[in-house]
Amino acid sequence: MSKRHGIIDGVLMVIYSFLFDRLMKGMGKKIRSCIFDAVRPLVKKIILAIIGAALVIIGVLFICISLVKHISIYVPIWMAWGLIGLTILIIGSLMSIMALRR
Repeated sequence: MSKRHGIIDGVLMVIYSFLFDRLMKGMGKKIRSCIFDAVRPLVKKIILAIIGAALVIIGVLFICISLVKHISIYVPIWMAWGLIGLTILIIGSLMSIMALRR
């Protein structure tokens, strides 16, 4: 009788392992799908934010260069670069201080 009991246990183990494997594969696919669906829009927003920030930095850089060119008409070029650099430093410092207070 123990042989028969061992065969039934073996068959049940095979069936349980088959069902468990199928269940785990299905759950794994569903979990991956949910994660990708949640992360994909976030990644798109982050990429757009990075591109936007890069364009803003390039725009500010060109504005600063044009200001230096304009101010250098009235003062020496080294002083124009110094004035614009100091102005940007002060604005950046004030923005950092305001951001840290909140």
